[in-house]
Amino acid sequence: MNSQLTIELAAKSNIKINGYYVNRGEFLKFFDRWQYSKLYKNNAMEKSLEHFVSMQLLYFNDEDIYIDIASSYSKFPEIIRQIYNIRVYEQDLCYSLGVKGQIVGGDACKLPFPDNFFSKMALHCSFEHFEKDADSRFIKEAARVLKPGGMLCILPLYLSNTYFNLTDPTIDRTGIEFDKNATIKESVGWANRFARHYSVDKFKERVLDHCNGLTPSIYVLENGKEVDESCYLKYIFVAEKIYTNNIVKQNNTSIRQYDNNLNIINDQTTQPEINPSILYLWPNNATAWNVFDDIVIIHKDNNCDMSINGVNLTGIAKAGTWSFARTTQVAISSHKYYKISGYMLIESISEGGSNLKCELWQHGDWLNNFESNRYDMNQKGSWQKLIAIVSAPSDDYLSLSVAIEKRPMENAIAVNMYVKDIKLEMINQHLPDRIVERQSP
Repeated sequence: MNSQLTIELAAKSNIKINGYYVNRGEFLKFFDRWQYSKLYKNNAMEKSLEHFVSMQLLYFNDEDIYIDIASSYSKFPEIIRQIYNIRVYEQDLCYSLGVKGQIVGGDACKLPFPDNFFSKMALHCSFEHFEKDADSRFIKEAARVLKPGGMLCILPLYLSNTYFNLTDPTIDRTGIEFDKNATIKESVGWANRFARHYSVDKFKERVLDHCNGLTPSIYVLENGKEVDESCYLKYIFVAEKIYTNNIVKQNNTSIRQYDNNLNIINDQTTQPEINPSILYLWPNNATAWNVFDDIVIIHKDNNCDMSINGVNLTGIAKAGTWSFARTTQVAISSHKYYKISGYMLIESISEGGSNLKCELWQHGDWLNNFESNRYDMNQKGSWQKLIAIVSAPSDDYLSLSVAIEKRPMENAIAVNMYVKDIKLEMINQHLPDRIVERQSP
């Protein structure tokens, strides 16, 4: 992951850079299930890889509202509908202007939707074709229409050592304006009029500098060629909309609810409640953690080497212990719906594995815990994002901590790992009954 480009990008910006591996077995199941070989004739592997990766990085749930940008001919929207049964919009410049059902025509930089409407957005093999200043304008528009905590995924992101525009001189290029100071490269038979490949400086100028209200990050796919030699996906851009202390939320997801024609069907704006959203972000240092047995925890930080950026845990946890370490406790409210998330990188472990656990405490006594998705030991050595969803019961004096679980607990395990950016968020003001029934202790 530590290529010249990623080192330069880390040095010139504060963006998070994460190594990412695809589980080839799971990917091939996805490829076969949705019959990509029949859907796409020429680039089925690459197209399905883009869809598979964006689906993993966006963490869809059954309350999402998703929009697929530059969606013409894409099969991804229908796949998402079938898997998650959520509302999905399909936008493209070639569609008739306006919103007709869930088809959206017009400029992606001027979406006909209110602020804070979508929870997820993605662009597959399309952002590079945005001409003139449309790339910068779209990032601003995404920040407007995404809900707090909503996510945008752009892939592939084309980063290069040089800043250039690619074009096919044999097709109609009426009205095209190539970027100032960009090298123009021609590719006969490519069949596209324009594509932009960013240098690090231009990516910062045209994209990162317009991420007001968004937290951007880059994922670097480390094993794309191992998935299939035809795959060229390398860089993925992901941005999450920042919560602010004046964001108003009520009911399930918003103070306003809309039908398919964007008519307001539920408006609670006269009696708003303030959502604290990101309740706590544990600092990336040893003071946030309590360690067990012979585990030592130290803070390491090197902006040019993302592989060691974070809190380092190393040593041996004895047999019979449940965790390598645990954060300090944070008070929470009853009957609420929370999410913990964070990043883990395991360099070495003598056996078993690890993941994050969200531990609930009542009156100072342990009550219950909720496991995150597991760290994939097949991709050991990479940063992986772990998430757990927590429902707090209807009791008082509740608190919460995050534990780094030791598996199996019966054995003594030696480990060298890193964790970072452990945070606690409130997802909804009030927990829907169906979630209470499914997840309450």
